[in-house]
Amino acid sequence: MGGGYLDALRFMANTVASLELVPYHSRVFKSHKLVGRLPSSEAARNYVQSELLPRALDGEITFIATRRVNGWGLTVPTSGRFIRYEGGERRGASLSPNTSGAAAILAQLMMELSISH
Repeated sequence: MGGGYLDALRFMANTVASLELVPYHSRVFKSHKLVGRLPSSEAARNYVQSELLPRALDGEITFIATRRVNGWGLTVPTSGRFIRYEGGERRGASLSPNTSGAAAILAQLMMELSISH
């Protein structure tokens, strides 16, 4: 990696993923019980529980759960490289520089960069 903006963008594009239980935003959506019965939601929850969470708890990946954490079935507290947003952080779901999620991403990137050099 040469250290330029395009290199950083390429690195992020190849190493960051985003999952949403229901990739739809609505202020009036009230059918949260329906979400639990959708096959796509069940598949996403199973993947998170069986693959991503164990890898984050083992320190292999960084996993940041921002909103509706309990809807994903994520009952463990922040631990290792699993970051669970709470309170105001959860409502904003931001990855701005002063959040625990941004700190975790930066730590992961610094580790990746030190390994590659």
